[in-house]
Amino acid sequence: MKKVIKIELIKLMYNTSFWVMFAVYAFLFYMMTNNFSFFLNNATLTIQTEGDIAANIPQMINSVFAFPDVWRNLAYMASYLNPIPAIIIIMIICNEYRFKTFKQQVINGLDPKSLVLGKFSVVAILTIASMLFLFVSTLLVGKSNASISGNEQLSILSGMEAVLLYGLELMGYLSLAMLFAFVVKKTAESILLFFAWTIILQRLAGWALGDIGNFFPSGVFRELNTFPFWKYFSPEKMSFVEPWEIGISVLYILLFALASVFYMNTRDLK
Repeated sequence: MKKVIKIELIKLMYNTSFWVMFAVYAFLFYMMTNNFSFFLNNATLTIQTEGDIAANIPQMINSVFAFPDVWRNLAYMASYLNPIPAIIIIMIICNEYRFKTFKQQVINGLDPKSLVLGKFSVVAILTIASMLFLFVSTLLVGKSNASISGNEQLSILSGMEAVLLYGLELMGYLSLAMLFAFVVKKTAESILLFFAWTIILQRLAGWALGDIGNFFPSGVFRELNTFPFWKYFSPEKMSFVEPWEIGISVLYILLFALASVFYMNTRDLK
């Protein structure tokens, strides 16, 4: 296990494409979670109601980016960047096929299970890094919108589970991308088919099958991090994560990893 992870870390260290994509991802993550809140907090729009009583939108926006709501709100916003780490995973795996690195590793004594485990460790690394980005960004944005003293310390911790749910959603998304890359092998085709499946085909199948579609991978992962802003406009539409959704998400991640191992075991890489 340690040997496999060490090999993957060495590869990443010298992978220029990985660092370029990762830098773009980190920059966009920062821009989305920090600058968007800055823009909203400085909005000057007002709503004129009967009797010329003005309701100040920025006052409501301050609660959007203050503890404890900020945890869930920024987690939802960050999920829009999930395609970038998915592309990174696909590029890394497909390049292994392209440069015949998998074949060389098998010749050197690694089995297919270890190859998959190595790539799954990259999935875990990207997930943890994204969770850390979200954690730090949320603390910075939340603290800038509230003074921290007394009982307010407790409100900082309240809602932090949103970071864990975001991490589970992202790991599921990346695990599926990993499976596509192992099976399809070519970068462009893998990316095209992955997004066609997650964005179009799976949703069409979900609409056709009704409630059954909610149990498809993308549907389950999406329910871990749903639209949180209903709270401020239509609270009755708010949804919360159920334990079974967490359980099914974990099962899907394990299924994608096992399917990758099974597929690689059926391939002759030598």
